[in-house]
Amino acid sequence: MTINRTLSAVWGVALVVMGAAAVVVAALDAQADGTDSQYLLDLLLNWVAPIVAIVVAVRFTARYPDKVTGRVADTAT
Repeated sequence: MTINRTLSAVWGVALVVMGAAAVVVAALDAQADGTDSQYLLDLLLNWVAPIVAIVVAVRFTARYPDKVTGRVADTAT
């Protein structure tokens, strides 16, 4: 049960990060005066932050249960 709660919390944080990034982009877009650095911020918040959050959550999901139970994941394919 602890593993499930931990994984759910990690995915919840990932979703909050993605949502917060979207809200920040929307708020900044409404108040933007120039277009010189807005594109970089838009790229970071709309693409980089969500992708990093998902990759971290997926990796954590793959590794955490085995770490807690003490099992070694079979990496041979």
